[in-house]
Amino acid sequence: MRKWNWVELLVKAIEDAAARPFDYGTENCGLFAAQCIDAIVVDSARVVELRAQFTDEASARAFVELAGGMEAAVTSRLGPPVAWPRAMRGDIGLMPTQDGPGLGVCVGDTMAMMSPAGIAYLKIDKALKVWRVE
Repeated sequence: MRKWNWVELLVKAIEDAAARPFDYGTENCGLFAAQCIDAIVVDSARVVELRAQFTDEASARAFVELAGGMEAAVTSRLGPPVAWPRAMRGDIGLMPTQDGPGLGVCVGDTMAMMSPAGIAYLKIDKALKVWRVE
């Protein structure tokens, strides 16, 4: 269940992430998605779960590979994906990037993503998959 003030908490989570440098082990797209979920969902602790799984780029990539890929890792935690036109603010999307698929959070007609260049905004119609966050 989302918190009563989830919209402002989501905005703050994105702003906070924008102030931190990207790092595969400690500040990556998966942790960004988890931070957004934790910000808006009552009693969510996704960041703690993920931080226990990896500490650097090699262990982060191994974690995703062991899970069967990014899509499988997210599906195991958020349930089956929905079609991108059904995405709502706060939902998580799998987006294509130069470095392979990455996770973003829906902020309307775009997905906000943490990237090495900072927070990037990609058109939502580029989403490969979308998961509901409730």
